[in-house]
Formats: sequence, structure tokens, C-alpha cells
Amino acid sequence: MIVALLAGLLIVIVAFMARLVTFWNIRHRGCDAYYFLLCSEVYREQRRIPIILPPVYLLEQREQWYPPGFSVFLSWIPEEWLKKYYWAISPAIDSLVVLMTYIFIMVLTGNVFYALIAGFIHAISSASLSDCTNLNSRPLGAMLFTVTLLGIVGAFLGGPLAGVNIVIGISAGVVLLFTHKLSSQLLYVLLPLMAVAMLDAQFLVFLFIIIVIALIPGRGFLISIWKHQLDILMFWKRHWVELGAHQIDDSPMYGKRGEDEQAYIGGKMFLGGFAGFFKQVMYMAMNPAVIMMAFPIWFWSEMQYIDKLMFWWAAITYIFAGCTVFIKGMRFLGEGHRYLKLASIPIGYIAILPLFREWPVNWIYWAMLGVSITIALIELIRMSHFMSNPAKTLVPFVDEQLQKVIDYLKHAETENIMCLPDSLADAIGYYCMKGIIKGTHNYPIKMVEPFFPVHKLPFDYLINGYKSSHVVLSKNYVSPARLTMPDDMDVVMDTGNYLVYAKRGLKK
Repeated sequence: MIVALLAGLLIVIVAFMARLVTFWNIRHRGCDAYYFLLCSEVYREQRRIPIILPPVYLLEQREQWYPPGFSVFLSWIPEEWLKKYYWAISPAIDSLVVLMTYIFIMVLTGNVFYALIAGFIHAISSASLSDCTNLNSRPLGAMLFTVTLLGIVGAFLGGPLAGVNIVIGISAGVVLLFTHKLSSQLLYVLLPLMAVAMLDAQFLVFLFIIIVIALIPGRGFLISIWKHQLDILMFWKRHWVELGAHQIDDSPMYGKRGEDEQAYIGGKMFLGGFAGFFKQVMYMAMNPAVIMMAFPIWFWSEMQYIDKLMFWWAAITYIFAGCTVFIKGMRFLGEGHRYLKLASIPIGYIAILPLFREWPVNWIYWAMLGVSITIALIELIRMSHFMSNPAKTLVPFVDEQLQKVIDYLKHAETENIMCLPDSLADAIGYYCMKGIIKGTHNYPIKMVEPFFPVHKLPFDYLINGYKSSHVVLSKNYVSPARLTMPDDMDVVMDTGNYLVYAKRGLKK
């Protein structure tokens, strides 16, 4: 027992450190982070759903239809601690999901070594690591999704705890619908397809009960969440080609950067030709242990009921994720690689299944396991090099330069602050409590279409049209010389990377 506890503690520490190391140098970062911090603070004061934000995000309605579960969770954390250490929340939650993998395998097999293998595979999987680099609702969504599926699996296995598993699975599923959109989308797809794969309509019954219970106390709020979710899906149905695009470099209004300008890192999610195909294959390999699924396929006739449950959980997740990547008509359903972490527990289970079932796999098993772990470790190193390097990351972070901008705008006479890139606006809006030209978190998202994902109108037209008093510009993102600035906008601050423009007569 002591060995099992120490091994569990070790796997949690490894998971937490692996997540922190990827972004430690620039941990005060993120776009979603500041939205959720604001929502949690407002909920802490109002104690009501839906959350109604102050007039910070000017291009969306103030009544929030984004699932509020994560904001409610954050409101339970002491405010001062949350403001200082918010960057640790996502890694901590996801490390607990890794611990769930370890415990699940330990309970089923009674073998510490098997549990450590499964836990370690999950701990270093970049499919999970990539969602822990800033404060967002994805890790909590993954935890609730995992608890939901484990509860349902436990119910199907029967035994004295079947009733408890039913209650746990349904309860977690209801909370999930109020917490995270993408995880909920997979739940709507996975359970019906599990019913087909396992020839058991009870999976549909579970989904029906979860939805009905979620509808009863919500006074129509779940319907509002669905409406917001549909609004976002239709937005990306129109703009999936521009997912991950640079607002200026990929805009039809502007040409590409000059040879003397630093090229931006990243690019569109979906590219044409072989390069685009290879890029998507790399995304789908973010949990390389998926190759271990070859063994249950080969030994299908020897699979037991729980083995097949876990196999189909993983297989359907990967098939659906692959469809959202490689089928153009389904790309609006989300970035496919973000679904992969939702199959981490069944992938961990499948990885140790040949050992647990004592299949005659010999050296082939260890070779494939070694390859998958090696690839995962290489990806971890690559992510750490990319995410924690201020010169390489695409995610805005609050450094000394941006803090000077925030301090200035706090005390300036402002109206409708515009930022480029627009992801800077979240931090500025949160710390300054000033109105920003942004609205991608809530209904109706079409209000941002003139400048997101790419600028469709000249920059000076946008500034005048939104009646912006100030503009914050990242010179690393775009050269000011490429933009047409209104004649009555003057530079009032130059911090190195950031320029702040203000209309004459409003600056202090």
C-alpha cells in the first residue's frame, strides 16, 4: 500500500512539473485566463447565473452564455491567491486527471508497475500538456468528461458499486454541460456511437438522463448555452480556413511582410497540399501511445467486455477527432487535437492491456511502447522550447513592457481600446477595467468579423468605426509602417515591443 501511495504521489509530481516547465518563463499569460478571472470575480460578488459582466467586452452581450462552471469553481479559490497563482490551476487540475488514470489502472490490475506506465504516458502526453499553458476550462472539462465516462463504464460493469457509479457518472455529466463546450460536444457524439459499437441502447439512456436533468434546474440556461455554442460553430463554419491566421499577414487588405521584417511564428491551422496534411498528422500524433491500439485489434477475440468498452471510448474519440481535421465539412466542430486528451485514460489502459492480459507480444510490445514514450518526450522538449520562449510564443503574456502599458491606460481617459493582436485586449481589459474592442467569448460572435480572424477592413477605418480613443500595437506582431493610422492618432508610449496611440484631446 505504501509503495502504491508513493508511486501515485510521484506520478502527480511528474505530471505537474511537466506541465509547468512548458511555460514557466512566461507563466503570466493567456487570453482565456483574464476572461475567467473577471467572470469568477463577478460571480463571487453577484452569486447568480448567468454572470453579467461589467462593460469590458464591448462586442458581445454582457449576460454571459459561456458555460459558467469553471468560473464558479474559480470563485471558491481565495481571490488574492488566485490572482497571484492563477497559472498553476490548469496544470494542477490536469495532474489530478493523471492521478485518476493511475488509480483506475491500479484498482483494475492491482499492479503498481502497470499503473505507473499508464500514468506516465498520460503525464507526458502533449495532447494534455498543450491545454495547461494558461488558465482555461479545458482541464476541468476533461476531468468531468473522464468522471462521466468512468461512472458509466463502472455502471456497465455492475457489482455492488454500480448504483454509486450511475449517480457519479450522471452528476458529472450534468456539471460538464455547464462547464465546457468541446468536451460536451464529444459526449453528444461518443455515447450514441458507443451504443452502436457495443449494441447497447443504455448509452443513449445515460445521455438522455444527463440532458433532461441539466434542463430542469437551468430555467432555460442550457438552451442559451447551446445557442451560444451553435453561434460559435456557425462562425467557424464560415471561417475555418482562417483558423490560426495572422490578422494582418493573412488579411486580404494587406500584403505579406517585407524581407526585412521578422516573420511571425505559427500560421493557419489548415494548409493545402502535403504540408497541410503532414501538419494535421503531427497534431493527431499528440498522444503517440495511440499506436498501442494495434494490440487489441490484433487480439480482438481475446478481449473482455471492459477491454472493448475502453477500446471504443478511445477509438471513437480518435475517429471523431480525425474527421474534424481531415474532412473539410466537419472542421468547424473544433480543433481535432483538442479532443485527444479526452481519451487519455482508455489509451493508458490499452497501453498496459497486453501485459495485463498476458498476450504473447514479446519484444514488439516494448519496442512500440518505447517509441511512443520517446516521441512524447521529444514533443515535451519541443513544447518547452517553444512555449516558454518570449520570442517564439504566440500567446500574449504580461511582462514589464505590457505592464507599463496597463499602468498608463488605467489612468488615461479612454474609450473603446483596440489592440493588435486582439488577444492583447483580454489582459488590458481585465487589469484596466476599461472597454475593449473584443467579443469572442460570448454571443453574438459575428460582431468581431470585421477584424477577426483577419482584418477585412483598413485599420484606420476600424479605429474610426469603433470610435477607439486608444490603440495598443505589438511591434513583434506587425510593423506599424504597414498600417494606416488615422491622422488624429499620436504615439503616446513606446515601451520597446508595444506602441500606444491616443486620439488628440483624450490622452493624459
